[in-house]
Amino acid sequence: MRKKFLYGINMALLSLVLLSGCGKNEVSEQEVVGNVQEIEDTTDDEVKEQNGIEYIDTINWAKAPVLSSTEWIDNRFADDGTLLVEGRFQTIEVSGDGYEAVAKAIREWTVKEEEAFQENVDLNEEYALGVVGEFEQFYGYSSTVEINATRADASIISLKGFYYDYSGGAHGNYASIGTTFDVNSGKELSFWDLTTDKEAFSEYTVESVLQQVEEEYEDGLFPGYEETIKEIWKTEPNWYLDAAGITIVFLPYEIGPYAMGEAVVRISYKELGSLIKEEYTMGPKAGVAVLPLGEEAEICLDCTTGDKEIVQLYLKENGEDYIGFNQYMLNVGEQ
Repeated sequence: MRKKFLYGINMALLSLVLLSGCGKNEVSEQEVVGNVQEIEDTTDDEVKEQNGIEYIDTINWAKAPVLSSTEWIDNRFADDGTLLVEGRFQTIEVSGDGYEAVAKAIREWTVKEEEAFQENVDLNEEYALGVVGEFEQFYGYSSTVEINATRADASIISLKGFYYDYSGGAHGNYASIGTTFDVNSGKELSFWDLTTDKEAFSEYTVESVLQQVEEEYEDGLFPGYEETIKEIWKTEPNWYLDAAGITIVFLPYEIGPYAMGEAVVRISYKELGSLIKEEYTMGPKAGVAVLPLGEEAEICLDCTTGDKEIVQLYLKENGEDYIGFNQYMLNVGEQ
């Protein structure tokens, strides 16, 4: 079964809409799917309070790539109706004038992801059929792929894929993997495509990551994690872009045990400075980007002068109800 819905600002990553631009914008009502609310037209000076979250003027979406999310379910059952495998695949599709190259590239990439997912579901079904009779009550295996955009604008579409698989044992396995495309060429970018000085970029990013990992995950790291990270940098790390900068993810067992989970560190665009190509930083362009809780992002408030302001967003309490999202979606755009 397939279903489509507006992506815009949803997927448990988000809840906040913020404007960058100047003057009054003509915008239509926007629906936040899942936490259904309507955001009426506002001016730059108007801030609305909804469910404990501040909303500031939305952007003109005409200049941004259009994202939609597609989900399909592939559950497998035994002849007696027992659930063998619960399969779920969610991804994004891109459209809009001027975005044909990246839309095609993401479609082709998605086909490969779907094929791999389908093979995994088939394999889990085979495993389940072999053991279902050994249990008085069999609860089934599962395969899940969730792909969401962490940034999508006139330069970049960066995706974060969450992959989960359970086929018996104490726990399932999971991984968050980034994939990023240049909007104009449709090219899937490597970590090194972000810079014009690979040597300096490599040296700076690996040292920053080593320092952050030691500070944040010291007690749980495997011995020799430093060498593991340096070896990873000989090819490239697992990364994606968002509103704050580059996020680097180390998967469970990569530099620490499963109990430690994924190790996540970030390097801001501001910190990288000229080491990252200007077109890949945040700027006065239409689009959407995830701003992780507690992180800062530079946005263009006056696109005629190029003035920027540092914005930091926090979760807010609404009475006794806590807004339990750990990330917000930040809209940025030139007016």
